[in-house]
Amino acid sequence: MTMKISDFIAQQPATVEKVLSDLPSQIEAALPESEPERVILIGTGSSMNALLAASDSFSGLPAELALRSPLTFLAETGERRVAKSLAIVLSQSGNSSDTIAATKQARKEGMDVIVVTAGREAPLAACDVKLVWLPVEDETVGPKTKGYTASVLALRLIGMALSGKTMPTAARGFVEGYAQLIETARIWSTNMAPKLAGADVIAVLGQGRHYGSALEGSLKVAEMAGIPSFGLETEEASHGRLHGLTKKSVTIALASNADELDLARRVVAAMAHYGLTGFIFDLTGKEPEGIVWPASEEPTQGLDTLSAVVPFQWLAVDLAAERGLVPEDMPYPGMTQRLGIKVGEAV
Repeated sequence: MTMKISDFIAQQPATVEKVLSDLPSQIEAALPESEPERVILIGTGSSMNALLAASDSFSGLPAELALRSPLTFLAETGERRVAKSLAIVLSQSGNSSDTIAATKQARKEGMDVIVVTAGREAPLAACDVKLVWLPVEDETVGPKTKGYTASVLALRLIGMALSGKTMPTAARGFVEGYAQLIETARIWSTNMAPKLAGADVIAVLGQGRHYGSALEGSLKVAEMAGIPSFGLETEEASHGRLHGLTKKSVTIALASNADELDLARRVVAAMAHYGLTGFIFDLTGKEPEGIVWPASEEPTQGLDTLSAVVPFQWLAVDLAAERGLVPEDMPYPGMTQRLGIKVGEAV
């Protein structure tokens, strides 16, 4: 039986439980013996979005933190070559050619390297690195959903482990609320997709760790439904970007605290003045839109990065159906092969 993206979305609560159960011991074994002086997070595409969404988990480290795409990492010179550098490389498939090259270069320079991947047989897993396995091997489609969720959570666990912390036991209670989110977001998307199918652009806005959420949410819409979409920091969107929207455009702003909510309200109110469509996903649940968000207060703060993308995952699937597309195939099948970004994929 061929699995569909909708199946993978529905499996995410079980995936979260699996990550919380299986990865701490793997991460402990993968950590370097000495405390790193610099931590470099490396990834591209959906993996970069996950790194951005989880990067705040590394902010409390005494080490310098850097985020790099593989090509940027490869192009850099001596400024990154400091003692005790740790590269954390994320590639859900393990087949990204530039990521493989960056990993080999990091090892050549003597860095400790932790690779986070689901590709047990992929070329990246064969590099001389410490490995952390994502429990999503069956997600073989291009647009990753539970793979993204597993990646963000794995990175958060690594960041906490480097700081000598562990995920609080209370975080496991998040799974129940997360399962409810999956169901309510599906209902929301079913009702909303017919109204948004004619959009010429879908913009997703977010601040802080939810800039990564905005990028990932917009990516899902683009690669499954074929609608031009982009993610921006909410603040950045306020500086001229909104002038590029039309009456057929849709903007969704993410907010996870009072300051972000205030900014999102101002953006949506300004848009409404000109007849532009915008609405807010209030991740704190104070302004419900039919979606029941899991509690994101301490000690589970940061797990809302798993929640924020769920409505966009469902929306991408439903918009694809509205537009007569198959989300698993994406609008231009074979594009990845023609771009030559994965190892062993011929045109």
